[in-house]
Amino acid sequence: MGTVDRRVFRRHDPENVCQVITERASPISPQKLIIWKVRLVRPLRYLFVGAACAALNNIIIIGANWFGYHYALSTIAALLLVTPFGFWLHSRFTFDAALSWRSLGTFFLGVAAGFPLSLSVMAVLCSALHVKVIFAAPLTTGILFAWNYVSARLAITGVSSFQSLG
Repeated sequence: MGTVDRRVFRRHDPENVCQVITERASPISPQKLIIWKVRLVRPLRYLFVGAACAALNNIIIIGANWFGYHYALSTIAALLLVTPFGFWLHSRFTFDAALSWRSLGTFFLGVAAGFPLSLSVMAVLCSALHVKVIFAAPLTTGILFAWNYVSARLAITGVSSFQSLG
């Protein structure tokens, strides 16, 4: 284990002179902390934000259906309402990245690219198989979860998940 210098201000020092204190360094290297954050913390944060967005998405779709709106219209409304909220949470909490209009546009395109899949799954479940919206919406959300992770990661960080693992 090596040592590292840490600069601290002593309160009892009337001139508030910065003094250097030598202390033991952490046994975990900075590289291992970065790997730990990328492989464990970030996916857990994504899961938390994704669950919040999924819940809001399902509330909008199921709630609109309860008020008599067609699942297609409520799915469009959920897309337009949840996407900016998800972008903000993922940028700030999951990936710790700055907000920009460009990344919002890329994020929206990634989420919108999954929209035909979402609407198709809803159509098959609700119209063809006559599954109630209250069951079809969460099932559709689960199918799209992996798609949205990949698109969010690419949009916000510009790095695919596979590149960061190597």
